Amino acid sequence: SADDLAKKIEQTESVYGSALRVLERLNVPTKEGWSDVALAAEFKRASPSKGDIATELNLREQVQAYADAGASMISVLTEPKWFKGSLDDMIAAREVVEGASQRPAILRKDFIIDVYQLLEARAYGADCVLLIVALLSQEQLIELIDATHNLGMCA
Repeated sequence: SADDLAKKIEQTESVYGSALRVLERLNVPTKEGWSDVALAAEFKRASPSKGDIATELNLREQVQAYADAGASMISVLTEPKWFKGSLDDMIAAREVVEGASQRPAILRKDFIIDVYQLLEARAYGADCVLLIVALLSQEQLIELIDATHNLGMCA
């Protein structure tokens, strides 16, 4: 329920803190100054167009490799049927990168169509979400963007 997710958000934020301000994370200092390149990496086991891609891939190892390579953001697919992802994947990714000095932002990538999914995203450690404009009416998009911001995330 939404109430259960609100409690889980409180628990998640007590452990991991609030969501990263993603735009700030994309402008990171380097030894030479400010970086003008931001790397977004993606953890994906399967897709509708390619079928199974890497179903045996170790999420923790892959996310750690992305973080070690300097990813500013790691996209985690949470859709189970077509992409073979889960919310557990997202919280596991967050756990892996939590101690990093320049922690990558965690993005929930899914077919997000309602506010409940945004609550899930925040409860399971997302800093931001992907909203697919083609799936949403203008009213839905406005509602979801507002709700995303109210949860401290970005879209």
